[in-house]
Amino acid sequence: MEAAKKQRLSKLVEYLENIKGRHTELVTVYIPSGYNINKVAEQLRQEQSTAQNIKSKAVRKNVLSALEKILQHLKLYRQTPANGLAIFCGNVSEKDGTADIEMWAIEPPESVKLRLYRCDQNFILDHLRDMVREKEIYGLVVIDKSDAEVGLLKGKKIEPLKHSESNVPGKTKAGGWCVHEKTNIETNSQTIVDKLKEGDKIKSFDFENKRIVKSFCKRKFSRKSKVAYKIGIRYSKLMVTGEHLFFLSFDKKTKPADCLEIGDNVLFYDGFKVEREKITSIKKIKNPKGLFFDLEVPNYQSFMANGFILHNSQARYQRIRENMLNDFLRKVGEIVNSKFKEMRDLKGIIIGGPAGVKEQFAEGKYLEPPIKKKIIGIVDTSYTGEPGLKELIERSDELISEASAIRENKILERFFGELATDGLAVYGFVETIEALKNGNVEMLLLSESFDWVKAKLECPKCGGGAEVEEKEEFLKDERCSNCKSAMTVVAKAELIDEMIKLAEQMGSDVEMISDESPRGIQVKELGGIAGILRYKTE
Repeated sequence: MEAAKKQRLSKLVEYLENIKGRHTELVTVYIPSGYNINKVAEQLRQEQSTAQNIKSKAVRKNVLSALEKILQHLKLYRQTPANGLAIFCGNVSEKDGTADIEMWAIEPPESVKLRLYRCDQNFILDHLRDMVREKEIYGLVVIDKSDAEVGLLKGKKIEPLKHSESNVPGKTKAGGWCVHEKTNIETNSQTIVDKLKEGDKIKSFDFENKRIVKSFCKRKFSRKSKVAYKIGIRYSKLMVTGEHLFFLSFDKKTKPADCLEIGDNVLFYDGFKVEREKITSIKKIKNPKGLFFDLEVPNYQSFMANGFILHNSQARYQRIRENMLNDFLRKVGEIVNSKFKEMRDLKGIIIGGPAGVKEQFAEGKYLEPPIKKKIIGIVDTSYTGEPGLKELIERSDELISEASAIRENKILERFFGELATDGLAVYGFVETIEALKNGNVEMLLLSESFDWVKAKLECPKCGGGAEVEEKEEFLKDERCSNCKSAMTVVAKAELIDEMIKLAEQMGSDVEMISDESPRGIQVKELGGIAGILRYKTE
């Protein structure tokens, strides 16, 4: 029930935030729990006297009207409510020169700690914001060698914070850095790499003797790549994956494609000799079409692609892969540290992923000690990215069994189980309200998107009237029963508060259902209101 009240208060705070006064004519009053309400009334009467001195006639009138409305409301209380009182009152008219004094009096779900009177252009809402601030927060990280997603579980909602992708190549026996499928490989003539076969002779460069030699393709692998780089010199261009090593000099100095810069020298074979050529263009390509091929070349660990001399060394590849993975994990660690460091309500961190990288990340020195102490579990998931965050929550029910998202999931499992067997389940506005009034609802389920209203309608043509209870979106379709003209809404009120009060009277629990999950969306589609019954009816 408290969660439902907080959710309603949160929506009201959001609404009040958008009210802006033209002048300092919006009045905020906070009365602490246990404080003498008569003293507050006395202070407000003194403020009425002070407000008489406001120069602007319109502002003076609006402030005095707001104070009078608050004073009249305070007469309804013999003493301050248990948790105190927060009152917001002022002119909310959007038309200049027109007054529309509205008031909201709130008995908060938590004790009011401060005493405050303020006239301003905005309502003072910080104290209420702190009450409705989500205090049930878990940090989420799903990670593997290719990407990572950092997010939060805030109450029932998953909030992605940061997505990171790595350039770490996949594990292969022969390198992992690759050239595009249409690249020419130097053989006795030239062969396009996708036509090259294992065992075919190719040309390599012997760095010890500075000469072109014959070698062969021992193995060939292919893969897709999310990113590629097209490197250009005067005579040629070459598309490769970012980790592919280019030789820069005759002393075997190398640099990967994603670190090259225009002006760098690379070794190039023009068909007659090997020379250093300056890079004149570099283009990064996202989601390139086609496959990329990796060659294993024994002995000389080099081959020529579109004339460029490229490195091929299995041992060095593994070292570079490990370094790239370490750099990626360090980068993700910095993100996690910065995002979670100042979160005072962070209850714990769960790390997930499909492979051993998650353990390496959790157990390594990538997280600061205070953050590392917050880790409450490491969970296997099949996915990363945003789907991985959702799967992580689904697989963490034992770690965070008291979290509202897990509790909601269990409630919905029970409800849809009863619904599937024609058991103790009810849904739909009319059916659920009837069961609620009969005292037969053990738990009332209300979608956070519940938008039913009670509206008073009037026909502008014949003057006919009607009162309806329905979804707000359907009000525009209402027609007069007499003349069939479109009806005008003259008054309306949300029904959710009425539903919660009725549930309180009947001793029914209330659960607000988020529409973030597939089952939550189903409740929304069932009308946004449903219930688990106490007993079966005929």
